[in-house]
Amino acid sequence: MHIPDGYLSENVWITCYAVSLPVIAFAYFKLKKKMGTEKIPLFGVLTATVFALQMVNYPLGPGGTTGHLIGTPMLSIIFGPEAGIVGISVVLLIQALLFGDGGITTFGANALNMAIAASIVSFLTYKLTNEENIQE
Repeated sequence: MHIPDGYLSENVWITCYAVSLPVIAFAYFKLKKKMGTEKIPLFGVLTATVFALQMVNYPLGPGGTTGHLIGTPMLSIIFGPEAGIVGISVVLLIQALLFGDGGITTFGANALNMAIAASIVSFLTYKLTNEENIQE
């Protein structure tokens, strides 16, 4: 769920920016160094696909609550957690600026939750549960 503008106190959203922006920058530079030019088009297409899929909301019971697919695990598993962080951060920024999903002041918190934490957790979960890594 995107956190809207005005929901977090100033101290919280500033702290989230202070944590998120360096992590996003680090992930960007690591991804830039790691990803060859041959993978950039696929990364771009998959990130755009994630954006499109996340714009479709599905009703979840009474009360108007909706949910949508998330693409963070896909980007993180295919390209690594730094790709999930960068790709989903871009998606979140576009959603906040153009569609009002989330907000500008809360972008740091949204990125921390949906880009950074989700990328790392999904990547590590995949690695820990991958059949090749399980010792029998």
